[in-house]
Amino acid sequence: IFSAGDDTKAFYTGTFRDITERVAAQEALHRQNDYLMTLNEIATTIMQRLDIEGVLQGIIFRASKLESTDHGFIYLVDFEELVIASAIGFFEVSNEGASSQGTTIANTVLDSGQSLFVEDYSTWFGRSDNEKHGHLKSVIAVPLKNSGTIIGVIGLAHVENDPKQFEESDIESLELFSELAGIAIDNAQLYTTSQNELNERIRTEQALKVSQANFSSLIENTQDSIWSIDTDYRIVIMNETFRQIRQFLYMEDDLDPGKDVLIGIPEHER
Repeated sequence: IFSAGDDTKAFYTGTFRDITERVAAQEALHRQNDYLMTLNEIATTIMQRLDIEGVLQGIIFRASKLESTDHGFIYLVDFEELVIASAIGFFEVSNEGASSQGTTIANTVLDSGQSLFVEDYSTWFGRSDNEKHGHLKSVIAVPLKNSGTIIGVIGLAHVENDPKQFEESDIESLELFSELAGIAIDNAQLYTTSQNELNERIRTEQALKVSQANFSSLIENTQDSIWSIDTDYRIVIMNETFRQIRQFLYMEDDLDPGKDVLIGIPEHER
């Protein structure tokens, strides 16, 4: 403030600086930090689950919330074909037409190996002529990969009249999310496979025990003498009739599996 010396204010001077870009950059950085923190929380939650169905549901649910939509799907590759694994909203399996359209979108991603952005489904080359499919508006879909191999496709969509629609830049965040999702799916599949193998081994062992019990019951409840030896003449199996005959002939009281069958038999009878 400059004055004329008699306390009369003559004029003001100051400096102004436009910080709009800096504020915008700070806000963008803040949103990015919030996103990364959310992504880390999501990854931790997903990685803690090992059942494949729960993992898939968790992935599509959290991906949709992360991208502020209620519509999404996951397809997994099964013998080179895509099979619907989880879906919400418009793409739910109960909505047959929408589910088939989800397959078309996912196959487009699988065939190209690239992410897909559809700004307006009504003008997309792969759109369906079925009027039931006309509710879709914008779509993003990306490959799910593990060690460079596509194991599935995850996609999200907005329908007409949604207050927000996807932009092409939204693909980047879904791609980042899909990397974590691919690892979580692979871990869950490995766990499921190992559990199935373990359960099958348990069932096999139980069946073997039952079979052995039945066999033991069979040979013990017959009047015939039943016995078996290995190549070293050690007894493998024998029943009570065989034991009684040996005791009667050779006065053996300690005949058990694993013993040399020739012990106790006179040389000229071997």
